[in-house]
Amino acid sequence: MKNNSIEEIYWLRALACLAIVFLHSIQESFLYYKGTNSGIIETVLLILLIAMMFATPTFVFISEFLLAKKYSTGVPNGFFKKRLLFLGIPYLFMGFIYALLDKENHSAAQVIKSTFENIFLGTFTVYFILIIFQFYILHTFFSKYLDKWSPKVVIPIALIINAIYLAFFTLTEPANIPYADYIWKRGYWLPFIGWLFYFVMGYYCGRNYDSFIKIVKKYKVLITLGFVGSLGIVVVFTKMGIILSSKRPDILLYSTLVTFLIVAIQRSFRKTPQIIYVISKYSFSIFLIHHLIIHALPHFNFLNMVSYTVFCFLISLGCSMIIAHFVNKFKYGKFLVGNLGKVPQNNQLKKQAS
Repeated sequence: MKNNSIEEIYWLRALACLAIVFLHSIQESFLYYKGTNSGIIETVLLILLIAMMFATPTFVFISEFLLAKKYSTGVPNGFFKKRLLFLGIPYLFMGFIYALLDKENHSAAQVIKSTFENIFLGTFTVYFILIIFQFYILHTFFSKYLDKWSPKVVIPIALIINAIYLAFFTLTEPANIPYADYIWKRGYWLPFIGWLFYFVMGYYCGRNYDSFIKIVKKYKVLITLGFVGSLGIVVVFTKMGIILSSKRPDILLYSTLVTFLIVAIQRSFRKTPQIIYVISKYSFSIFLIHHLIIHALPHFNFLNMVSYTVFCFLISLGCSMIIAHFVNKFKYGKFLVGNLGKVPQNNQLKKQAS
């Protein structure tokens, strides 16, 4: 089976994309409309915000999952050139656009400084691409070793290393070193070690795809219960004052269980809904553009947290897709707002056989 026919990936990509847009919409709503709803509604929105934290980790999982399933050893010639064109150039372009449209930048010097920080320090939403390139390199040099090592050993070790790394920056104060505030605030997000567990899980699930699907189907009830329990743990820790971020040790298990749950849900559908294919097709462009739209939207006095969240979500999602559609009509548009993904020729594909 070709990797672009894996129905689970369309679901994971589409739902993770929607989660990112919804997450940022709720954050914007909290910023401007906190206090306009009852405490219960605000608590529900906070729980929904926390629940969306699986999005970025899922994209890491998807990236390595596809690499592991498609390439048995390393990567083919031209792989990095293609990724630099279709991921690197949009990243550079968006780094400049985010700086240019930042309301706090009032001069050319500020725009240049902000562009540099976006691109090299990952200080904007699209920082995720820096992480993906690190995993391309890791896959190239370490896949042959991962094939030899037992996943029963590698996965727990990766989990422990990842959890310790994230716990250190989550639970400690900035050290007395240069750039400590930046490192503790978001700099620690960028090194691959902060995402190592998702990389390893993606690798072994992709390499052992059939076994992975059988395990998900067999333990779907336990996965569901684990999802509920892990979400509860994340919510409790957040209420205790732990910083709200997807870069926390307790998110490692939660995000993985959400990923597995989505796969289990997909297996219960005979056909993939058309909307899944559409969102998956535009997911990279939505990822690049939506935050710009959210920041540009006006704030209305007659709205509250719930209505403004829905407003932000629908407008930013729709506008991102429209912009991507028309910009991709131009020859080099895909290098600016991202190339549109492919979907099956027959959108009525039935559920894959077990």
